[in-house]
Parts: sequence; structure tokens; C-alpha cells
Amino acid sequence: MPPRYLKFHIAALQFLNHINGSGSLAAACFPPEPRGDRLRVVLQALDGWLAQASHQEIAIALFGRGRVEEDWADPGGHLRDRVRRAVQRGRYLMGGGYRQFLM
Repeated sequence: MPPRYLKFHIAALQFLNHINGSGSLAAACFPPEPRGDRLRVVLQALDGWLAQASHQEIAIALFGRGRVEEDWADPGGHLRDRVRRAVQRGRYLMGGGYRQFLM
């Protein structure tokens, strides 16, 4: 077993030990994914894109109508860029990039 996987094996043994001792899964055994919020936005953007929603409609679903009305026409285009990048990342993950989470 390569040393880089040791922490995962130790964590798995701790989970099994907890399940064996208590008969249930502890929430502490499953900490939130640090990238969870970003991945949620990416997956929601991908879902909108697959439903053929416009980027502005996707932005409204993600950030709310008020924020989009305020920031969509901003010359810097930060909100538009964020939606565009989220859709692009979602398409990448859908095309096989999800495999990076398995390593």
C-alpha cells in the first residue's frame, strides 16, 4: 500500500470501529467536502445548461434575481464569468473529469 493512501485506510478503520461500537454512522465520520459549495454551484449550473437555460437564467437560479439585476450588466462581467466557468467546469466533470474525485 502506497503511503499516500495510509490516511484513507486509517479513516476507514475508524469508521468501521465506530459503526461496530455504536451500530450507527456518526456525522463526525463524514465531514463536509471543502469544495462542496463550489461543486453545488457547478452541478446546478450544469443542470441549467442541460435544460438549455440561458446563462442569465442560470445566474438567477444560483444567486437570486436581485443579485443578477444588480451585477449582470457590470462592465467587469464577474457574475457572467462565474456562471460561464461553472458551466464549463460542469461539462468537464460530466465528460469524465469526475474521475479526479476517485483518486
